[in-house]
Amino acid sequence: MKYLKYLFISCFIFFIYLNVKALPLTYNSTKEITTSINYLYQDQDNYFVIKDNNLSSYHQNKLIAEKSFANLTNLKIISYNKEYLLIGLENMSLKIYYLDSYLQVLASNELSLTSLNNYTLYTYNNKVYLLDLINGTLNSTKIYEIDKDLVITENNLSSYSSEELISILHSDYYLIHQTGNNNLYYNASTSLDNNHILVGYKLNDDNSKIALISILKEDGSLVSEITNNEQTEFTKVEIINDMIITLSNDETNSYLSFYTLDGTYLDKITILNSLTNQIYRINSSLYLLDNTKINIYDYKCYIKTNNEPYGSVTINKEASPYKKVEILVKPNSGYQVSNIIVKDSKGNTIPVTDSTFTMPPYDVNIIVEYTNTIVNPETIDYITIAIISFIILSILTIYVYKKYQWLK
Repeated sequence: MKYLKYLFISCFIFFIYLNVKALPLTYNSTKEITTSINYLYQDQDNYFVIKDNNLSSYHQNKLIAEKSFANLTNLKIISYNKEYLLIGLENMSLKIYYLDSYLQVLASNELSLTSLNNYTLYTYNNKVYLLDLINGTLNSTKIYEIDKDLVITENNLSSYSSEELISILHSDYYLIHQTGNNNLYYNASTSLDNNHILVGYKLNDDNSKIALISILKEDGSLVSEITNNEQTEFTKVEIINDMIITLSNDETNSYLSFYTLDGTYLDKITILNSLTNQIYRINSSLYLLDNTKINIYDYKCYIKTNNEPYGSVTINKEASPYKKVEILVKPNSGYQVSNIIVKDSKGNTIPVTDSTFTMPPYDVNIIVEYTNTIVNPETIDYITIAIISFIILSILTIYVYKKYQWLK
């Protein structure tokens, strides 16, 4: 009986072990910084660091250029038309610079403003958009549009349809429209396939806060709400390997909390003596910034394929971001490949050229579409001859049979 008890306990522990989902982040290092970093941005092998009005450009982790943009504040940079668009504020003007990776100014423009405190950048349909939305708070109903000729226009949000705004703002569209309803307030959002994930807090009747995650369908309808009584609010959110990762702080520490997509709480990582305020994806690492240090956690980007009965796909199960990945497809007999679709976990379509794509900093799903093999014209001739021969033989058989019956 004693041995059965030990066996039961061992099996129970083993069962729990099998059902515990490993966290996607592994600690890499902590870097002390002498001056606060305001903004990080990566585009394939290049990444940029902004400190106040100073911009540094790196290629494959090697510093290649530095430049100061005097009197500009709230600098941000984004990839645009194979180069980069640097955007900043100066007094009551919005200034933009079209740069190459060595920070050479190729073109520039500016626009006098009515008001713009800070902003979030979006790209859609070959245009860049600026919205005065910071930490979930919409400070203005103006939206700024920059086209390929660097022409800046100031528009009202109301001049766009809901469909256009959803295409431009993605999950932030729902963040703006949902925050404040039913005492729910949101700081950040992201998306996974056709779902939107909003994070923030729920305000109780006594004005106390409870950290909140809301998961919405593609049309904005609510799927579920998840609260965490141990935290007052979630300030940032990322999705890695189909897990929701939230950021929160107390008076001295930062926390990364992990949830499954159905809202099940998994675990948390405590980052001691760090008040993290920003999260950035750089290569296959998550950079957590506070004013004095950068905590770096590594993750893997996985590649998923559909298991179709029409062929087989040979590919690595994981890849580093911005590396070329080759897809080898072997159709079964009677089928041929008609299309290869690659989408990342945010629902973006990744271009495929000659069965090769560039890995994004997200998991991807590969869908191979097949069609029936075109029938060989010679085969059609053989079939036609066989059918005609069968018809002639049938007619002769009937004729002979009738003659035989007449003779009888």
